[in-house]
Amino acid sequence: MFSRRHGCGAVAGRGRIFLGKFEDFQGDRQYDLILFSESFLFMNAERALERAAALLPPGGYLLIADIFKLPADEPSPIGGGQDIRRFRALMDASPFELVKETDITAYIAPNFDLLQRAYTEAIQPAYDLILARLHARHPWTMRLLTWKFRRQIRRYEQKHFSGKRDGAHLRRHKSYRRMLYRLRA
Repeated sequence: MFSRRHGCGAVAGRGRIFLGKFEDFQGDRQYDLILFSESFLFMNAERALERAAALLPPGGYLLIADIFKLPADEPSPIGGGQDIRRFRALMDASPFELVKETDITAYIAPNFDLLQRAYTEAIQPAYDLILARLHARHPWTMRLLTWKFRRQIRRYEQKHFSGKRDGAHLRRHKSYRRMLYRLRA
């Protein structure tokens, strides 16, 4: 249930939802646990960690379940993620201590294989069919549009139809981690 009247949502009268960036969140209390589940990759890491430290009492927990970039000699075909080396340096300089870390990349990688299969077997054939129909019905318009947006189209097709957004590339370029930290006293 969501209540627009108060600017936040009430969930069965027990919780509140705040709209906005976590880095800008100004809470009126402290929390026992802050969870970043597939959201930390979109944040300014320094600001997010500062806000988390301010919102947790000593002994409070920070749980991060997210994707991180690994050092690589080639660009990753899979986007997203904080650089793992930079993140570790930030955490070493932060008021947080690591309680437990688990690499769950091997459990996530099969999802990328399924996604790649969906692109290969369903999305790309549909995309090709739609383009062919548009070219047949509107040849001049499509020539103009494909010329005008050729770079964007090439990037889109390379990203989604290269066959490189699979589990093997995920394991080579990314690490999916579940990390539990405690705010030092």
